[in-house]
Order: sequence, then C-alpha cells, then structure tokens
Amino acid sequence: MNRGAALLVLAIAGSGAGLLAASGCSSDGTVLLLGGAGAADATATTDVTASLDAGAAPDGTTAPTGAAPGDGASEGAPADDAGPLTVTSMAILSAYGTPLQAAAGDALPLLVQLTLSNGVTVNAGQTGVVWVAPATVVAQDPYDAGASVLPETGAQPTAFFVQNAWRGSKPGTLFVVDRGTGSSPEITVAATYLDAGVSATVTILPDRVGDAAAGGQLFQRALLCYGCHGPTAGGSPAETLPDGAVALADGGPLFLLWGQAYPYPAPGLNAAPDSGHLAADRAWTEGMFAVGAQADIDNHGVALRSPMPQWAGANLGNGHTLDAQDFADLYAWLLTQTQ
Repeated sequence: MNRGAALLVLAIAGSGAGLLAASGCSSDGTVLLLGGAGAADATATTDVTASLDAGAAPDGTTAPTGAAPGDGASEGAPADDAGPLTVTSMAILSAYGTPLQAAAGDALPLLVQLTLSNGVTVNAGQTGVVWVAPATVVAQDPYDAGASVLPETGAQPTAFFVQNAWRGSKPGTLFVVDRGTGSSPEITVAATYLDAGVSATVTILPDRVGDAAAGGQLFQRALLCYGCHGPTAGGSPAETLPDGAVALADGGPLFLLWGQAYPYPAPGLNAAPDSGHLAADRAWTEGMFAVGAQADIDNHGVALRSPMPQWAGANLGNGHTLDAQDFADLYAWLLTQTQ
C-alpha cells in the first residue's frame, strides 16, 4: 500500500442501508461504508463482511450502541466524535496467530487485518479479499481432466492457493508443496482488499523428517485411513464386495469404501514395487502428498472424489491441527508398506 497516498477512510453510518461498499475506490484512497453506530474501544477486534447489515454483527445479532459493527464485546464504548475513522495500515497474518512460516506440506490459513486510527484492529474476512500472489490453482473436473495445472517445482519454493468447486474452496489458505533449493527460502504473499494492496513474506521452514511409527498410528487409529485404502495402504480391491452385489451397467466393478459401494477404488498409497501406488511414484513427494490431502487435489490438480475426507484444518481431538509433520509421518509409514 502506498503510504504517501491518502489514507483509507472507514465511515461508520448511523442509520440506513449498511452493506459494505466502496465509494470512489482507488489504490490511493478507498471509502468503506459500514452500518453501525460509533467506534469501538481500543481492544475490540471484529470481522468486516460484504453482507453486513446496518448495526448487525456477522452472526446476525444486533451490535450494541457504541460498538464496532459485528462486535458484541464493546457495549457502552463511547462514540468517536472526531470524524471518520481512518485505516492506518493493513497486514497479512496467520489465522492461527502464529508467525508467517510454514514447511512443505503445510496448509497455512491467512487473513488481512486492518488497523484503524483509534487502535481497533479489524479482520477483513475473506469477502472482499482477493489473493493475488502466489497464483491460484483451479482444480480440474475429476470426470473430465486434462494436463496438469500445477506449477512445476524448481529452485524457488512452490506454493499456491486453490479454488476447488468440486470439494469446496478454502480462501486464503496457502498450500506449500516444496521448499526449493535456496538457503533461506521465502514466499511473497499478496492480496487486495477492495482497491488497496498488501503483501507479506512467509518463511519456508526446513522439511520435516517423518516418523514411520507415528505415521502408522495416524493411518490405523487416529485418521482411520485403512477403512478405504486397506490395512497396508494397498488400495481397495473389488473382491471386498459382498455376495449379491451388482456390477455397473458397463460390467465394471464396484468397490466398498467404509461399507458403501462406489464405482471407483480408493487408490493404493504404499510403496509396493511396480504398483504405481503413491509412495512408489516419485512424482508424489512428501509435500505433494500433504497438499493433495488438504487441498483435495491429486498431483495434476484434479479434484479428489468422495468419500475422501477433507483434511485441511482437521483437529485430532487434542487441540492439534494436522500439519506437515503429521503428513511426513504418514508418508514415512507408507514407504515401509510394500504388500
């Protein structure tokens, strides 16, 4: 953002239609019209959404007098009579509240935060935010796929955002595939909020070293991957169908995935020689394995199909979100399985 340009202006409307809108938007100065009354106290944090009604919080409740739009914790805060609030800066932050860093295999959710002239920080939310760098991969139709749409890895780190109409997109999630070969690799992420731009640097951490024993526990117990991919990750054979199962009209088999019949199998993931399974194919790196499972795509950018679970942001139940280390552990275990 050009710091010498006119500041963004946030006008808090006291009444009337309160949809977030831009008036006279430009990279030099943007007016944001918000419904609601007054300014919040300096400790308030709230979300801005493009569908925010006048005086309404994002959850549909009514914001109290003197509160920032969408903030229910600032009741009674005095109104700011000094005029419109100004946005003094924007920043890209990790939605986890952690430093901007990730390893190959991580899915890092990002957000754009605005700082107002009264000290209030406002999360812009994903509505109105456009992530412009690195590139966004558009997932391919699993029933009509073409050549790979994924960027090739090289000397620089490889990462991208994903738009996946078949599995649901995760706006603002940075998927890191590869660290590159540099000694201090970084990725520049950039976004626009209305017409204003902001960028930040994500540090790429060293690759994780997998623990096969921990990966086996994840596969067999925590994530229950064996239910579709088999106990040794060899895939789901057609022979698992019960007696009396009906084949497809074209004579093709059906496959049991967690007790339900599908016209396609869960693929093999282990390192069985000459199998073509994931861990036996060096086109599938540890990082691509982790990103594929979290972005719901294969290594050509083709959308995965149900019943494959959606693992991005998944919690193991103990407050731990699946991350690059977990997938490195899983991959290390797959390398030990050759049946």
